[in-house]
Amino acid sequence: MIEYKVDEQMLEEVQAKLGEMSRKAPTVISRALNKVAVTARVDLANKAQATYTVKSGGFKKDMTIRKASAGRLEAVIHSQGKPLSITKFHTTAPVSYTHLRAHET
Repeated sequence: MIEYKVDEQMLEEVQAKLGEMSRKAPTVISRALNKVAVTARVDLANKAQATYTVKSGGFKKDMTIRKASAGRLEAVIHSQGKPLSITKFHTTAPVSYTHLRAHET
């Protein structure tokens, strides 16, 4: 599991740097977390597609994002689903050895 956390001390540092706009810090952080979650979901699907030679749509639809809010600074990518069927995998017909040999001559 990949986990990113925003602790209270980090939030206080951001608020101090924002000065008078400090009350907007939780909103800004929640938006940043949500963007990271969306990017991470795409990256996870692409990595799975590259690793398993699977169409990425099968992974993307099974991953949902619970977005962060100003009151709850936590974004969660939840993945659930049944194992992928063989039709979701990219396959190619094997090339016969005699076919390859004909090209060599």
